[in-house]
Amino acid sequence: MRTRVSLSFLQRFAVLCLQLLIAFLALATVNGCGGAKSLSASKSPNTSAPSAPAFAPAPGTYSAAQSVSISDTPSPTAAIFYTTDGSTPTAGSSRYAGPISVTASTMLRALALEGAQTSSVASGSYTIAPPASHLAFVAQPSDATAGKAVAPAVTVALVDSEGNQVTTNTQVALTLQKNGSSATLAGTTSSAANAGVATFSNLVVNTAGSGYTLVASAPGLPSVQSAGFTIVAQLPSEQAAESDSFVDSIGVQTHISYTDTAYANWSQVLAKLEELGVRHIRDGLPTSNTFVSDFQQLGAAGIRCTCGFPLPNSFTAAQVVSFAQLAQSVEALEAPNECDAGTNCGGGGTTGVKNVVAFLPTIKAASTTSGLPVIGPSFQLQSSYASAGNLSSSMNFNNLHIYFGGRYPGSTGWGEGDPEGNFYGSFNWWIDQGNLDGPNTPDMVTETGYKAYPSTTQEGTIPESVEASYTPRTVLLSYVRGVKRTFIYELLDESTTTGYGLLANDFSEKPAFTALKNLIGTLQDPGAGFTPGALNYSISGSTSTLQHLLLQKRDGSYWLILWLEQSSYDATNNVSTPVSPQNVTLSIGAGSKFGNLIQFDNTGSASSGNLGTSGYSTPLSISDQVTVVEIAPK
Repeated sequence: MRTRVSLSFLQRFAVLCLQLLIAFLALATVNGCGGAKSLSASKSPNTSAPSAPAFAPAPGTYSAAQSVSISDTPSPTAAIFYTTDGSTPTAGSSRYAGPISVTASTMLRALALEGAQTSSVASGSYTIAPPASHLAFVAQPSDATAGKAVAPAVTVALVDSEGNQVTTNTQVALTLQKNGSSATLAGTTSSAANAGVATFSNLVVNTAGSGYTLVASAPGLPSVQSAGFTIVAQLPSEQAAESDSFVDSIGVQTHISYTDTAYANWSQVLAKLEELGVRHIRDGLPTSNTFVSDFQQLGAAGIRCTCGFPLPNSFTAAQVVSFAQLAQSVEALEAPNECDAGTNCGGGGTTGVKNVVAFLPTIKAASTTSGLPVIGPSFQLQSSYASAGNLSSSMNFNNLHIYFGGRYPGSTGWGEGDPEGNFYGSFNWWIDQGNLDGPNTPDMVTETGYKAYPSTTQEGTIPESVEASYTPRTVLLSYVRGVKRTFIYELLDESTTTGYGLLANDFSEKPAFTALKNLIGTLQDPGAGFTPGALNYSISGSTSTLQHLLLQKRDGSYWLILWLEQSSYDATNNVSTPVSPQNVTLSIGAGSKFGNLIQFDNTGSASSGNLGTSGYSTPLSISDQVTVVEIAPK
């Protein structure tokens, strides 16, 4: 017999599950298959690139700084990277995290990155152009010359509150003050700003003085004052010569073939020539192999020879050329020496003069072949220059031997005068003689110098301390008078008593050697030739015996050499006649500044120091020793 059993808990749970299944199927029927697909699609990855970011506010021109936001609304989960320098952004660029402060004109560029997909690059140019709040001098006024335009041009900019230049085109005006009081300003004093800058290129102040300032003003802006400047009085202008051309004008006599003298020590001779700094010697042309190697060493050291010949000789032009080429250091051919003296050149006097004139065609022919210039014959007597006749066609340079008999190099001479009113022994007298046998022919002084000893009582000689002043002044005066080259006689005392040498017989330096070495070292400036400029300057004060030479180096600096051309020794009575220094004032133009001051003394030493003034005038104490003032461009 079967027994009826009531529904258990399990049965009731099964019924509940069935009801839930029916309800789910009903829901699926309502949504349809498309709903199922939509659900499936929402769970698959997004494969499209994000859109380009956008900037807010929009790129453009603003009068104040902007806080710029970057967003990508269609792709809110994309990462944004940006640059502010106009370069293309990458995932390595700055990541956007909040608004960017743009305080100056900037090019923003940004891209969005989502997964492996990047957007195109968005670019936004922001120009921040706040209004001008004040004026500022960009190019301050420079010191200038009275009556001349202030240069370089003065410029005034319109500037905003952040100190940035603005591009507003506003009229700017300038006025002048001197130590706080109104002064007269000439030239164009009002200028329209171009891209925010007003330029004034022809401002003129006509009165010299210091404490000048400019005041700039523009509508609606506060005025502004410039830095102070100075107006310098107009000064005379003088053309300078190349500094190195003066150095190149200095030579020295040697006697390389004098092997029975100290010249036999060739290695020391060459070393001292190089130490002295001269580039030119005067000596005899080596006509045998004995001394050729010495001359070749000179050439290798950059030292060239003006080489002469003895008379009588039987040289042909071809032989002369061969000798010169073999020596490798010959730069000029000199006619035989002082043929009117003693028995020189086969008889001296008029015979010697005739013989040297007869030999000149041989030298001229050698010159034509070799390209070497000819230095004409030297004479001792005035009558010899006249009797030689016009030799201009046979020589490139007159040849002068100027000895002062112990007198100072600026001496007016002694004895009888010449038709031009110049006296024997002076520079001018000798130049007059050169014009007799070589009119309109440039001069060379192939011998000049002094016989000097540590102390002396011999008439016509001088102490070595005096020679330290006279020797550099000799080459300076010679250059001032247009002499191409001046050879000091001589490098080395041939014996212990000769006295003419810049060096003693034992190669020890005399003060004149030291002075000449220091002068050359101060002024040398080797290099390609250039056209020197002119310097505006003046010297006032005690200038009655003041001499000067103005030189310029390749760096633009000027070198003014000053000295008193006075006698400091009476060589007739062997008495010292000290020269009292004279006080002068040196003034320079606005484009220049003082540099070093170099002062020589009677030992030949040169002390150097900066003048230490920023002004345009300086006092100087000038003596018979050389003073050199460096004047540099500003």
